Amino acid sequence: MAKALTIEWLDAAAASRVEPARPPFARVLICNLHDPALATLRSVAPNAGDLADAHYPGASGRSHFIERRVVLRAFAARCAGADPDAIRINYDEHGAPRVDGVDLFVSVSSRGGRVALAVASSPVGVDLEPVEVAGPVIEDVLGKRERQVLERLSTDARTRAFVQIWTAKEAYLKAIGRGFKRDPTLVNINVRENMFTVEDTGFPAELAAGAYMTLAEEIVACAVLPPRVAGTTF
Repeated sequence: MAKALTIEWLDAAAASRVEPARPPFARVLICNLHDPALATLRSVAPNAGDLADAHYPGASGRSHFIERRVVLRAFAARCAGADPDAIRINYDEHGAPRVDGVDLFVSVSSRGGRVALAVASSPVGVDLEPVEVAGPVIEDVLGKRERQVLERLSTDARTRAFVQIWTAKEAYLKAIGRGFKRDPTLVNINVRENMFTVEDTGFPAELAAGAYMTLAEEIVACAVLPPRVAGTTF
């Protein structure tokens, strides 16, 4: 019987002592880049690829880019039981990060020095978003079913539910490797407590796992695809 995939959520201290993982797995590190507990992961020196990618057009948050990339490579190396120097992270034609040197998939989301870094054995996407009490609901990114769900909620509940939908949707679109080059209104997120499922009119494959980590002022969503989805084009 195949092993069920459960997303493992880690803080800085836990990520610095993880052991290599056997597939299928997905780990998400949520932390502040300057957390002292990250000292071991931050001690890895940037490689030529890191320095070159700091100028890549899609490298968001450049003030923290090198720190974030170094921690991601070190974290991925621990998950794979590999030397961080053997890992090179590139971008594919759609701007999604891809890993050379080990058979892993990665995804990144950040707000300044606050980051969510995902490492998995199959395609993965992660998104981190703050929860604003009076934040806007952006209708233009919602599918028909999502609009119907939100219309039935009170104002406060609608704001939080929208953030859940948005984080899950962005995580899923990262996992399929296209981001918002794919029309987000074609994707409908179904929220189920701390889990979610996806209905995509152009892509019928199911998620291997989709889950939320809810913190005091933010929501983090992670979407993991089955291994067979790798390399799918849209």
